[in-house]
Amino acid sequence: MDKIYNELFSQSFPSDEQLVEFALKRHGYCMDNGYYGVTYPDDLDEYEREVEGQCIPEGMLRINYWDGSENESLVSERDYLSALKNYLTRKGNKELARCLTAA
Repeated sequence: MDKIYNELFSQSFPSDEQLVEFALKRHGYCMDNGYYGVTYPDDLDEYEREVEGQCIPEGMLRINYWDGSENESLVSERDYLSALKNYLTRKGNKELARCLTAA
């Protein structure tokens, strides 16, 4: 997952600030390329839940990624936040990383 997280976090969109904002609001995002993105349970609308049968359990999120073909994986929100904090700290954005401590 480290490679996937790095790809998610190192794109031009969302910025580091936006990554933190989305995480704190528990709001998903998708890259312009359509290959990488994050979906939280509350991001699913009624059609996706009722008609398409999509379900993301509470405390989890879905990561869409590309590794030669389109894939998705359910990960715990805790693991995602930990990976994001580590990424921000490695980049020297310790203040942004601290914002995630209460999340």
